[in-house]
Amino acid sequence: PTVTIQATDASAGESPLNTGRFRATRNGSLNGALAVTLTRSGTASAGVDYANFSTVLTIPQGHSFAEIPVTPINDATIEGNETVVLSILAQPTYLVGSPSSAVVTIASEDKPVVTIAATRYITENPLGTGHFTATRTGPTTSPLAVSFTRSGTALPGSDYVNFPTSGAFAVGQSTLVIPVTPIDDLLTEASETIILAVNPGSGYIVGTPGTATMAVRSDEMPTVTLTAPDPTATETGPTT
Repeated sequence: PTVTIQATDASAGESPLNTGRFRATRNGSLNGALAVTLTRSGTASAGVDYANFSTVLTIPQGHSFAEIPVTPINDATIEGNETVVLSILAQPTYLVGSPSSAVVTIASEDKPVVTIAATRYITENPLGTGHFTATRTGPTTSPLAVSFTRSGTALPGSDYVNFPTSGAFAVGQSTLVIPVTPIDDLLTEASETIILAVNPGSGYIVGTPGTATMAVRSDEMPTVTLTAPDPTATETGPTT
């Protein structure tokens, strides 16, 4: 018999799980079972990117074909599409026909990871601005909206200029910068903090660090006063 191979389902995916499929077909006599030897190649790794399978496929007696499923493993690694290639290896029991090889592509469909960092501190006087930087690691082929939760002892509108708690990465953009400008309120006060945390979202995973802290330093000069507890003094005697 002559044996050929094709991918009857050439597209597989990790998340949501989508199984691919190879089919080896024999033309000619269907008498007896036929063991078909295959060689495996491609960029995907068996046991890591997809469930391992035997590279000897047996077509049962009376049947013209047999199939091999390709079941992806969701490894949570951010990666591009990968391939599984099967080719028929010649054996004395059959002829190798055309097509003699086939490809199944595994789509990773992994979400990008978003983290956040901050300038260590900002100052009111002299004015020293800073910024939070959100970074996405992984696919940048589509826009990505991200939201944040703000907390800390510093108050927006009083200690620093208010800023939005959401933003969007453009296509191809891996960093999102949020500027922070302090307000000089002329008050002598201790350092205060601004804390920004990445909120969970459907289009991304919150990585580490998912929270960043920025200090707001007042740096106001203290006011010094002078008083005389005894404003009266004499030239003679014990009184001073």
